[in-house]
Amino acid sequence: MNKRIRSIISMTMVLGLGLQLFGCSSIAESTTSESSETSISQTTEESVETTTSVETSSSESESDQPVAGWGPERETFTMDNPADYITFNSITDNVAVGDERNFVRIREANTNNKYRDSVSVVPGLEYEVYIYFHNDGKSSLNGTGNGVATDVRVFSGLTSWKVNRDNRAVVSATITASNSNPEKIWDGAYITTDYDNDVILRYVEDSAVIHNGWDASGTLLSEDIFMDDGVLIGENQLDGTIPACAEFSGYVTYRIRAEQIASRIDVDVCREGGNYNYSAKANPGDVLTYKAVFMNTGSENLSDVTFHAVFPEGLSLVPGTTVLVNGANPDGLLMKDIVDQNGFNTGLYGPKAKAELTFQVKVDENVDPSELSITVYSDYSVTASPDQYGEVYDSASVVVSSN
Repeated sequence: MNKRIRSIISMTMVLGLGLQLFGCSSIAESTTSESSETSISQTTEESVETTTSVETSSSESESDQPVAGWGPERETFTMDNPADYITFNSITDNVAVGDERNFVRIREANTNNKYRDSVSVVPGLEYEVYIYFHNDGKSSLNGTGNGVATDVRVFSGLTSWKVNRDNRAVVSATITASNSNPEKIWDGAYITTDYDNDVILRYVEDSAVIHNGWDASGTLLSEDIFMDDGVLIGENQLDGTIPACAEFSGYVTYRIRAEQIASRIDVDVCREGGNYNYSAKANPGDVLTYKAVFMNTGSENLSDVTFHAVFPEGLSLVPGTTVLVNGANPDGLLMKDIVDQNGFNTGLYGPKAKAELTFQVKVDENVDPSELSITVYSDYSVTASPDQYGEVYDSASVVVSSN
């Protein structure tokens, strides 16, 4: 008999976004202190991998996998020769990031790794995304008001809420402004994994924050950042205004968590003195022992793990034989005789934790020769996200012969 294992997962869409702050252009009329400017530049150059070439969104993919290209095509500039109009992320020799058109990066959180164009995620770890924003207009435009970008918004999304070895995701971001040319720009970064089974990506609540060295720095951004209109960003407040020059550039960081919600259950049966297997031979009147082993094989805590079994006609539960062994009950806990009814809740299980349930069954005296299967189910919810749930099951059979 083939084992059967099914997992059912319900999950919430996870989206993300980020931005990064860099130094001012050499012709800018700086209004910040020299020490502050130096500190920002040093920090950014150490944490961001610079690029000299970028992939456009029109680049052809070798497969049907999503492409993390930038767009649209636009005029480019240098730090020594910025634009004479409002435009975002169009400088190609930024000392901190290189080509600004490649403005979405990602790295493992809580590390000194550099932000890069892609990351391979591992279940149980968090990752930090940023998007660099820079109004590349000349600083001299600010004096007349012609250099101040208005209604500047940032939006981000994922092409998929889950990844596996064969399917990657792209975290993309869009920056818009009502008076910039072009009005909208976009870019993306790749998220991959070496795991065969799905890895779920979840936004870490209250982790989106703007940083820019001005009064708005450190302000928490709402989850509207993941809606179609995005959220306003700004210099001193979130009013959508960003003056020209790199001293007014900034970044928004946010985190996503990689999760693998997975479990399994193995059910076997044995006669007295025999070995556990997926099938056992018996005669009418015999007593056999079933064993169901549940294991959390994912990266997240699982709550309210239950056991319940479906019995066929011809097999009945032997009262007083249902025993649970788990971390809280290493010596075994005698359970109520309800595994064949509504079953029972056995609590929370962390990654790699397991529970073993044993119970005895008796073959009816008048049963005809047949193969009788008992299926044991385990249901659970995800502790960190109660709206996510799962179920696994497996079966073992008793082959009844005539006396």
